[in-house]
Amino acid sequence: MPNPPLHPLQIDGVTLSDTTDFAALLSDILRGGGGAGALRSDMMPLDWVARVYPTLLGGPYADRFSDGVAACLTAPEPFVRHQALLFFEQFPHAHGGDRIEELVDGDRALFAGVREPPTSDTDLEWSLLRALGARAGEGLGRALEQARRAALAAGKAQAVMAALASADPDWVVAHADAIVRGSPDAYAPMLRQIQRAGGDVAGLGARIAALGVVEPNEFRYWVGRIVRDPAARDHILAALPAPN
Repeated sequence: MPNPPLHPLQIDGVTLSDTTDFAALLSDILRGGGGAGALRSDMMPLDWVARVYPTLLGGPYADRFSDGVAACLTAPEPFVRHQALLFFEQFPHAHGGDRIEELVDGDRALFAGVREPPTSDTDLEWSLLRALGARAGEGLGRALEQARRAALAAGKAQAVMAALASADPDWVVAHADAIVRGSPDAYAPMLRQIQRAGGDVAGLGARIAALGVVEPNEFRYWVGRIVRDPAARDHILAALPAPN
């Protein structure tokens, strides 16, 4: 026998039912419409979505709702795509999140070089890789394998590094030289997470310093901010190449 129809559910003026087109609904809401209730503290439409989704968990609408967000990952508007990426970074276990891995393996034309918001110094590919990192950190799907590949791709490691170094610190330490040569800006989250994992941050930091690819003044600043042990800090900074 067919499943009985779902009872309608109303949240902040939005009615969810068996006939709701969740892709259209979430797209409209993430554009700033849809009749969804908002709080004065909300900075963007995603705030309402992120507030409502946890209330749906365990019920019949949660997967449909997050699938609707997943459909927005390829919306025509960069603003909508950006918010959908942020949703899956915040809720990596949400149904439909495996779409992140599919997009990472795609041509990324909707993400690479597309800046959102306009004042940001990062692009939507960075946000895509951040969402991938969140899934990698939870061991979901193929995300860990893809995050490792991203870490070795020139200029891509910083977005996944905090999650990857937390999820797989041994792999990160083993590949640290190649990672930092390709993405010198990845060293800060790398050092922070390896220290949290109880790894040899002094040895790792000295290896990074000796590569000669980091900007010395910025490196000194971040080592001073991140590395707690004074002796470890001194050991790391002593490995910086002497100025010419």
